Amino acid sequence: MSDTIRIRRGRSADIDAVVELWIAMMQDHEQFEPHLKLSPNAAQEYQHYATYHVLNRDSSLVVAEDDRKIVGYCLAYRTKNLPMFLPEYYGYLSDLAIAPGYQRKGLGASLLKRTLEWMRQNGVRNMQLQVYERNAGGKKFWSAQGFDQYVRGMWLDL
Repeated sequence: MSDTIRIRRGRSADIDAVVELWIAMMQDHEQFEPHLKLSPNAAQEYQHYATYHVLNRDSSLVVAEDDRKIVGYCLAYRTKNLPMFLPEYYGYLSDLAIAPGYQRKGLGASLLKRTLEWMRQNGVRNMQLQVYERNAGGKKFWSAQGFDQYVRGMWLDL
């Protein structure tokens, strides 16, 4: 990772750049995942979603900044488990996106590390995420970070 990149807590002023990174990631995912279809107002809805999490004390937005430009982010939050399961709370990693040109340089691992530190500081000991079945690169990345597959999602068109 470049010495010019700074990992820091995200703030409201970063939301527009985060939305751009999310849209680019999702458009890329649409190329290999036929069940994924963005709505016409996806960017606006994600902006609301990200803003909610920036303001929520149970959420963490971590960004990577290179010369005042946001080039990556990780959005995660602490959530309550169903009452019949333990642990009572777990972490959910919603999104991790890196701008083209900055990928495969350790930035994702750095963002994840900071996110996991935040989770531990907030009493979270387990983390979950979803990765699309056809996302070979994503599955490889998450496995390399220590995540294990534990459930398989399935889809049926009606």
